[in-house]
Amino acid sequence: YRLWVGRTLGASDIADVNTGAGLAAVVNGLPSDGSVVHVRLRYQIGRTWLSTDYTFRAVTGNGRGLAWIVVDRTDPLAPEDSDLKGRLERLGFGVEVVTTEEAAENPMTANVVVISSTAASDPALEAVLHDAPTPIVSCQVSTYHGLGLASATTGTDLGQTEATVASALHEISNKRKGTLTLAWTSRDLAWATPVGDAVVIAHSQNPDLLTYPPLELSGPGT
Repeated sequence: YRLWVGRTLGASDIADVNTGAGLAAVVNGLPSDGSVVHVRLRYQIGRTWLSTDYTFRAVTGNGRGLAWIVVDRTDPLAPEDSDLKGRLERLGFGVEVVTTEEAAENPMTANVVVISSTAASDPALEAVLHDAPTPIVSCQVSTYHGLGLASATTGTDLGQTEATVASALHEISNKRKGTLTLAWTSRDLAWATPVGDAVVIAHSQNPDLLTYPPLELSGPGT
C-alpha cells in the first residue's frame, strides 16, 4: 500500500507514505485552515497498481472543522442565516454557506451540516444526507421525513421509543447514560402560571419563554 496526501487531486505534496503490507499510516503536517485535502490510496494486486481517491476537509486551528449551512439563497444572505453563520464562527467552525442544490451535488467535505429554516425540502439533498456519516442539525421541519427523523404523516408512531447513549461524556448527552425512553404515550401538556419573579427571555404568540432566579414553577401544569 502507498498513501498520497496533497492539496490537489493525485498530489503528494503533504505526504507520500509507503506502508508496504501495513494497514495503518501516520501523516504529519496536515493543514489546519479548513482547506480540502486529497488522499489517494494506492494498492497492488498482483503486478497491477490500482488507486482510490478520497476527499477530506481539514480542521481549523481549534479542531472544530468546517460547517456547512444549507440555505435558500446565498446572495443576499437572509438575516437568520447571517446570525447562524456568526454563531458557528464564534464556536470556532470554519463556515461555508451553500444552497440545497450545491449541497446535494458537491462531495461531502463538511464536519457538520446545519440545514437552515430558510432551506426548502430537497429530496436529492435528503437522500445524500440520510446515510452520511456526518452530524446534521436541521432547523427545517419539512426535511425531517426525508432525513429519516420523522414520519411524513402527522401523528404517526414510528415505534422508536428508546435511544441508547453512545457517549455519556459528550456535552449533548447532558451526562445521561444507558437506554433512555423517548416516548411512551400521548398526553396533554399544560402551561405553568409564572410567578412574579419570572424573567422573560423570549416572546412567542402563546406562551412566552420564561426562566426563574431559583428554578420554580407554580400553578396548573407545574
